[in-house]
Amino acid sequence: MRRLAAVATLGVLLAAPSARANGRLPEANQLVAAPDDPSSLILRTTFGMLFSHDAGKTWDWLCETAYVCESTQCTPPQEDPAIAILNGGLVLAAEYEGLALSPDDGCSWSFAPGTAKVNTIDVARSPDGATAVAVTSALASLDGGILNDSRVLRTTDAGKTWAPLSGVVDPTLSIDTLDLAPSDPQRIYLTGHVLGQTHATLLVSTDGGQSYQSRTITFAAGEGAAFIAAVDPTNPDRLYVRTLGTADGSAEQFSRLLVSSDAGQTFTEAWAGDKLLGFALSKDGSRVYIGSALAGLQAASASDLAFTQKSAMQVSCLATAGDVLYACAANEGNAQTVTGSAFIVGSTLDEGATFTPLVRLETIHAPIDCASSTTAAICATQWPALELQLGIDAGAPDAGAPPSSGCGCESTHGARDGALFAALLALVVTLRNRLFRAAR
Repeated sequence: MRRLAAVATLGVLLAAPSARANGRLPEANQLVAAPDDPSSLILRTTFGMLFSHDAGKTWDWLCETAYVCESTQCTPPQEDPAIAILNGGLVLAAEYEGLALSPDDGCSWSFAPGTAKVNTIDVARSPDGATAVAVTSALASLDGGILNDSRVLRTTDAGKTWAPLSGVVDPTLSIDTLDLAPSDPQRIYLTGHVLGQTHATLLVSTDGGQSYQSRTITFAAGEGAAFIAAVDPTNPDRLYVRTLGTADGSAEQFSRLLVSSDAGQTFTEAWAGDKLLGFALSKDGSRVYIGSALAGLQAASASDLAFTQKSAMQVSCLATAGDVLYACAANEGNAQTVTGSAFIVGSTLDEGATFTPLVRLETIHAPIDCASSTTAAICATQWPALELQLGIDAGAPDAGAPPSSGCGCESTHGARDGALFAALLALVVTLRNRLFRAAR
């Protein structure tokens, strides 16, 4: 029965709209800054990635096909991989087909050793910019229940080498997220769930992934997964978790924000509302920011978690870099009514009272300059359609301007293969949560 249910679910997913701008609403859903250069930003959107090297003044577009497809004929799946940047500009993308690495703004891609054709669930980096972890998961067995082969990999040299950690991850769990404690590189957190259970599981390692302790995150009615939002930058025991649920008899999704000060032994509910898509902490952890479509942008002191609305903007992601808070607007129309200046990403120094618009759809640059590489050819063929779909103004000062970065390189992205059903079942689990889990 599990097999039939999984295939039925897959049918629904495959019938869903395409990930291109004419399939999903154009929206930004994750922003990350380089640890060694805060002016270097990457924005993940529903129509590709945008790269900036001037603190968001200009943005160059990388088409989805370049990083989630194996050929120019591919229609990108509806996949929003978790992304991160390491020192030196190495981009990490946790994709269904592996942990993809790009040293040159997406012009070329390869897979971290041992991850090619293996579903990569999540990726997280340490503030030092050299240490990062990723978790992969492959279906191991269906006999007597779903068993997964989940493994955590780590780099300590900014992505030059990767090694699997020795700790065994509970094979009954479908892993949803992982994170590192910024103040303790030996502290690793993972969350996972088993379909039908009334709780999620938190795995905690205090020895750098050599072993894990298991703790329980109790669900409210209708919840089915829990996702790590962040770990406090100075206290490795302070953990923020977001849940995701669906109300009975409705497709409306809801979330709770849970907080633990004892490494997950106990949790306290700090907020409850509609689907929580944005979460960020100030650089010292003293301020907490959350965002959703209905709640807007809210802020609280970490000491009391008494949230107040700072902006009514419908939020689809939040991030901080230094003293700057970045917010993704769920759509340009909403941002325009709130601020008088339409944008899909803005920055604020006053917790949302005012915004500086950074990304407007109509002024996105032409495709990123990859010289004569395969990536350049792929994205160039898709650019005219994107201009039309997003209403990009070719005559605007920014549109079509010389890109801010470039490379002369060839794509080395690998092909997919493997046992069909195992791959499809893993895809169901991955796509179920990918849109939600990486917005942090």
